[in-house]
Amino acid sequence: MQGYGGTQIRYEHMHRYAIAHELCKGKRTLDYGCGEGYGTAILAKNASSVVGVDVDPEAIKHSKDSYADFSNATFQMLESSLLPFPDGHFDFITCFEVIEHVINQEEILSELSRVLSPTGTLLISTPNKAEYSDLNDYRNEFHVKEFYIDEFRTFLKNDFAHVSFLGQRLIATSLIFNIDEADRTLEITPEVTPTGKPVTNLKSVFEPIYVIAVCEHTPSISIKGSTFITSDDALSREQLSAVTLEQVNQILESMQEERTWVRKQLDVYEAELEIRRIHISKLDRQVIASAEKMKQIEEN
Repeated sequence: MQGYGGTQIRYEHMHRYAIAHELCKGKRTLDYGCGEGYGTAILAKNASSVVGVDVDPEAIKHSKDSYADFSNATFQMLESSLLPFPDGHFDFITCFEVIEHVINQEEILSELSRVLSPTGTLLISTPNKAEYSDLNDYRNEFHVKEFYIDEFRTFLKNDFAHVSFLGQRLIATSLIFNIDEADRTLEITPEVTPTGKPVTNLKSVFEPIYVIAVCEHTPSISIKGSTFITSDDALSREQLSAVTLEQVNQILESMQEERTWVRKQLDVYEAELEIRRIHISKLDRQVIASAEKMKQIEEN
């Protein structure tokens, strides 16, 4: 499975699609903003049919080429905000990390609402501006408009009568599992804080970096919190191969030493140039004086 944006972003998307995979079983599904199509392929394994749409022609071509074996998955390029599907056509819709990239957000949400069946579900995610951008004084150049949580809730309620929120955040974990017995199921062991009390309420510890909203015209599903575990372990390998802060500081220190040496050499060269300028100026004055003497001799 491929994906753009690095391993961390890929894990975040895979968790969302893993949840959506369970919810779309036997349903007509739309993957809005499918990108290169790996999420659409995940949904196709459980949905009765799934359509992946995107505005990028290269992404759609890649999707068609890469997932041609999925007979119940099709890919279409969008020419405008208007969706080429009749009212209530889909039972389930995903729209992950798309809405913050577009200008006409209200029109797109309205279209998603229109093509969703009266008993269908839209699963839509977006960054929490307070944590994603404000906290780190960060601006994503590809984002047109980001939302605060309350602002996003108000936005969604313009088209959906029922909206519930989930928060998502990638955090460090340590796994302990039985390697001698066949049963390798996991239980969550809460952290014990300095006060001696275990952390059981994640909401009191973490603010979500991403918000996942469950939008419905008629309430039909409830999604519980979950932990996503993937077997590829790419993030751990990235961390092992990453340059440490100590190495970065050593590199910066080395660069600073080199910069200091270069600065000293430039000072030497500038001093030599100044000496040469003074010498040239002296020679120029001598030439002028000699020329005046020659002129006087010729006049006499």
